[in-house]
Amino acid sequence: MRVRIVLAVALALVGGGVALALSQRAQRLAGTSFVLQRAFVAAVPAGGIACQPATWLAGGSAAAQLVVSPYGRRPLALSVSFRDRDGALAASGRVRGVPARGGAVTVPFAVAVHGDHPSTTACVRDDGADGLALSGDVASPGAAARVGGSATGGVVGFRYLRAGRESWWSLLPALARRFGLGKASAFGTWTLPVLALVVAGLWVATARLLVREARR
Repeated sequence: MRVRIVLAVALALVGGGVALALSQRAQRLAGTSFVLQRAFVAAVPAGGIACQPATWLAGGSAAAQLVVSPYGRRPLALSVSFRDRDGALAASGRVRGVPARGGAVTVPFAVAVHGDHPSTTACVRDDGADGLALSGDVASPGAAARVGGSATGGVVGFRYLRAGRESWWSLLPALARRFGLGKASAFGTWTLPVLALVVAGLWVATARLLVREARR
């Protein structure tokens, strides 16, 4: 009897913890440009622009997030834009009055992005008065971002955020679809639900085994 009570309490706590975690609301990630933000690779002077080709822009994005390091103490101001291969504007946004502490800076888009754009030219303009450095990864001069026509030390990394604050519950269909795409499985979109059922089945089987052993 005691074993059953302990197991019931444990399962209830685990289930409650999972439900609480999935219910937390925050601005969620829509995707990345697939560039790690390892180091500051592009120095942009005040009023300067850093541009780079072949930048992935994730569909569903409502903002771009960069990691910056300011050169001064005055508030930051910067603009971003993404243009497709035909030169059409895919997304743009600007932010003003950001405290010059450095770190992640989120730039809201004027309009959310509809559909993925595999290869855009991304440009970041420093509208402030002191200049800043942009974080990304080291790359060859041919692939690197350019400032004033000169190649920088690498490519700038972007993280893309979805609009509003969402719980993980509301994102489960999208997560299941992407999980299925990332795994070699005959289940496709159902890969994640099938694995969740398998894990739940293992929990139930383990609980029954413990109860059976306790009776002996």
